[in-house]
Amino acid sequence: MKEKLLLISLSMLLCSCGGELSSTSFDSSNVNQESSDSSIIEADSSSNETESSSVGLPTSDEYFELSNDGKSFTLIKCPEPFAKEYEIPSIYKNLPVRGISKSAFGMTPFLQKLFIPNSVEYIEKGAFTNFSNYLEELTTPFIGTSLTDSNAYLGEMFGIGNVVGKNATSIFAPNFKKLTITNQEVLPDGCLSGATTLETISILNCKQIGVGALSHLDGLTSLTLEEGLLKIGSGAFSDDKNLKELSIPDSVNQIDDQAFFGLPFSSFELPKSLSKFTYYQDMPNLKEWIISDDNEYFLVDDGVLYSKDFSTLVNFPVAKDASSFIVNPNTTIIGPYAFKGTNISSFSFQNISRVESFSFFGAERLAGVSFGDQLSYVGDSAFYGNTNLLTLTFAKTIKEGTPAFSW
Repeated sequence: MKEKLLLISLSMLLCSCGGELSSTSFDSSNVNQESSDSSIIEADSSSNETESSSVGLPTSDEYFELSNDGKSFTLIKCPEPFAKEYEIPSIYKNLPVRGISKSAFGMTPFLQKLFIPNSVEYIEKGAFTNFSNYLEELTTPFIGTSLTDSNAYLGEMFGIGNVVGKNATSIFAPNFKKLTITNQEVLPDGCLSGATTLETISILNCKQIGVGALSHLDGLTSLTLEEGLLKIGSGAFSDDKNLKELSIPDSVNQIDDQAFFGLPFSSFELPKSLSKFTYYQDMPNLKEWIISDDNEYFLVDDGVLYSKDFSTLVNFPVAKDASSFIVNPNTTIIGPYAFKGTNISSFSFQNISRVESFSFFGAERLAGVSFGDQLSYVGDSAFYGNTNLLTLTFAKTIKEGTPAFSW
């Protein structure tokens, strides 16, 4: 009986162990299945991330075209076709806007004000043609088609060829009144010349104004020049006869000939940093010069411009009353064009050693001049056109220009 009980017990124990082993094997299978499912889920997740990353890359659209290198955009169509005022974004889809295509405003005919950011580096010729009749105000980094175009001109932006009258805004942009140039270091020669509708111009971040760049602007009344400007070229503001005021930044160190030709001012302040100044008696109403005492090269005494040490009389303003003028005793040189066209009638210059070319050119009231024995040189055409000159006294040993005394 005991043996039977023992066998039964052993049998039950074996059955119990077999069940546990079977159970353990089943659980392991489940774990492997879960691991496999997890791998599938992770793979799907990775696929979604790749797809999401692809979707996030900048692409061209209806309004902006992505560059070939994928680093910038060009405006190809204004997003606001009926806008009267539009500001081009400097950043689009996290990339800079570098260009404006010719077609950009083809469907925007009523635009009156356009603001272009400094990020823009090129503007296709004729980009502004479609709204030129409505344009009143333009803010642009530069004039022309690019920052590097040394032959750029305003009309180019409106599709005008390089011909006579290329900047005649009175014809192709009759309502264009206000212009701001924000990022052009060198304004090309003649780039705005003849744009007669412009009334207000502001020039920022500019270092040099080219020859005749802002000349013949009959409508111009206000011109703003920013500090940092260094040079003003020949004839830069020539014949801007309606300009109400002009403040030259103190940073300017060079002003070339006829830069102020025909300007209407009776008093004019020269910049503190000026070191080179060529002036041909260009402002017909000028009565006095003004300059800071801090200027290292020039000074003004009684409205007359001299070199800093008085050695050279640089300019006697053409509209100044000359009847009581006495030259400084330290002055030894009369500069070129210094008394051109003045109403001076007679003078005695005892300490003068040189009279430069054209010094008294066209001084028609001049009747008598006396120089002391220090005079050694008279330049070309120094007294040309002095039709009333009766007496001229000077030392016998001078060297004269040709023809110094023609009239």
